[in-house]
Amino acid sequence: FTNRAAREMRARIESELGAAAAGVWIGTFHATAMRILRREAGPLGLPPGFTIYDRDDQESILRELIREAGLPDTVYRTGVVLARISDAKNALVRPAEAERAAMGDFDRHVAALYGKYQSALRRAGALDFDDLIAETVRLWLDQPDAGARWSRRFQHVLVDEYQDTNHAQFRLVQYLGSVHHNVFVVGDDDQSIYGWRGADLANVLDFERTFP
Repeated sequence: FTNRAAREMRARIESELGAAAAGVWIGTFHATAMRILRREAGPLGLPPGFTIYDRDDQESILRELIREAGLPDTVYRTGVVLARISDAKNALVRPAEAERAAMGDFDRHVAALYGKYQSALRRAGALDFDDLIAETVRLWLDQPDAGARWSRRFQHVLVDEYQDTNHAQFRLVQYLGSVHHNVFVVGDDDQSIYGWRGADLANVLDFERTFP
């Protein structure tokens, strides 16, 4: 989950493999997804030089959208709405799906804000942090030939701290390992601490069924 941990992993592998380590992709989920997106931006309708918006950028966009929609910012607080949007992206739920699933006025307004937020990001040629993985997974869903090319490229996939992966991350692992079927994960269901940000213990508990 952190670049520091990824650097530590790279250092250990380089100490064992030497120059051969140069051929191994080592990084966080988000860094790995970004490497793929930089190469596949065109097919996904993204500018090759897309920028990554940080929290301040996200809140600035959303604050303006809430104001334009005439919604009370005491109810539709930027932090709350962004959390809901993040949950949707981590579950691979797109704005149109969120609107169809909305159960009340609050959900409907949040879903509408989600759609407008995504449109604003596209106009700016930007992605947010959650988009990095969601958009990479979309490669397999919307551009299957391109997705298959990446699946063939990775002969082995190793994931650490697997108990803290969410649905989008699970799908990325599944797709990257879909040709060679060599998936090795390290995780402990007793150490899962990120349920509040979408971590799904089923990824660990159902591992043998998902990856027979």
